[in-house]
Amino acid sequence: MPPLKATILRMRLLVLFLHLMLFWRYLSMQVHQELGRSLSNSAKEKKTVTPKRILYWLSM
Repeated sequence: MPPLKATILRMRLLVLFLHLMLFWRYLSMQVHQELGRSLSNSAKEKKTVTPKRILYWLSM
């Protein structure tokens, strides 16, 4: 049985890391949406969001 303080610290670090990952994904998706919007505005065509695109964004 490891010390309780070390376990709590490890759990906090894990939770912080997970939050950072989710936040990074959210930020990258926002950036991709902005890029897609500016590109579609310049090309005067609206791009639809397909599941393939979402998977591509998530894999970045």
